[in-house]
Amino acid sequence: MNILLYGEMISKSVSLLAKKITIPCQFLTYAESVSDISSLLKALNEADVLVSMTFRSQWPTPIKLKLLQVPGVGVDGIDFKAIPSYVPVCLSYGHGASVSEYIINGLLTFLHKLREIEGDFRQGRWDYSSRVCGPFHDQLAGKNIGLIGYGTIGKALVQRLVALECFIHVANRNDILPNHKFVKYWPLSSLTEMVSRLDALVVCIAHTPETDQIVNEELLANLKSNCFLINVSRGACIAEEALFNALKTKVIAGAMLDTWWNYPSLDSPNPPPGHCDWVSLPNVIMTPHTSAWTEHMWDIRLNEVASNIHAIATGQELKNLFKR
Repeated sequence: MNILLYGEMISKSVSLLAKKITIPCQFLTYAESVSDISSLLKALNEADVLVSMTFRSQWPTPIKLKLLQVPGVGVDGIDFKAIPSYVPVCLSYGHGASVSEYIINGLLTFLHKLREIEGDFRQGRWDYSSRVCGPFHDQLAGKNIGLIGYGTIGKALVQRLVALECFIHVANRNDILPNHKFVKYWPLSSLTEMVSRLDALVVCIAHTPETDQIVNEELLANLKSNCFLINVSRGACIAEEALFNALKTKVIAGAMLDTWWNYPSLDSPNPPPGHCDWVSLPNVIMTPHTSAWTEHMWDIRLNEVASNIHAIATGQELKNLFKR
């Protein structure tokens, strides 16, 4: 079986993936910076399985392809019009724990003022200390936390927030079973009403035409002034300028952003993450799309990739099939 690994992320893991596959395979790896396009297209034409976050519109229809396995959950780089309908597309998960831990880390950092207190103490000051009756910081227990989205991340996050004694609100595109332990379910049509009650808002919904800029100027204006926003979905789910202005003018207290509006490319390996001057805002925690990127998560994803390669080879049922 010919397996083509395309992209830096999966190509660098070829040896790890090969150890998880017991059927005879030939691996070919290509980085996105590949200069020999003709060689890549030939390999694509001979591939039984393509493992990639990308499928480009200009690529020819692959004759032998039996599976497009995405080594993640994002399909932003997949042009589905270019892929024959008979070729299944499968996703890889395993990121619920790591991203929910990242979110909780952000909530705790913000509410406990860890950055401010640690920075002040490094300057030799005890101003925040209980020993000099310094200003109180906050805590996560008892807070109203809102989630936009209830997929892999949302489910893992709710489980952990319940244990931390938070009150949880979830807005989702689909109805949720009533036995889940959050305070209330809200349809997306009632999002404005939901966010007005929150101490923190987490955006963890898939980016679709319906959710494009779902967090806009109107929604931000309905958040409380002490609210903290976290985005682990896609940058496009938030209106960039509206969020920047809300943070700059203290309409909301702060934000932690892990997903952005600009990303590295071959021509621009270190671009600014958006069109606004984000680094000028002291009330924003910025990370370069790292929330899921743990060794444990990647091992789970490689296991899922290997499992589906075995399934295609042996005629078994595929896991995590993407519905087009």
